[in-house]
Amino acid sequence: MSTNVQTIARPPAARHDASCRRKRRLARDQVDVWLLRAVDAGLAGTIFVVPLVMGGRQAVGQLALIGMAVWAAGCWALDWV
Repeated sequence: MSTNVQTIARPPAARHDASCRRKRRLARDQVDVWLLRAVDAGLAGTIFVVPLVMGGRQAVGQLALIGMAVWAAGCWALDWV
């Protein structure tokens, strides 16, 4: 038994919406990759850079620690948005 299946072409507006959604998804993926790399950079800076500046008499090391922690936390929070 054969059935004739007639395919219904999507209107041009629907095809345009699909391509726009695909482009937005690709752009969002690129932003997610950048944010995760920024989080990794903040954590790496906290582990490798902050100890290099913690040994002085001034509070530069503490400022660097706070800066790296805020950077990593901010990028991580933006990634979840």
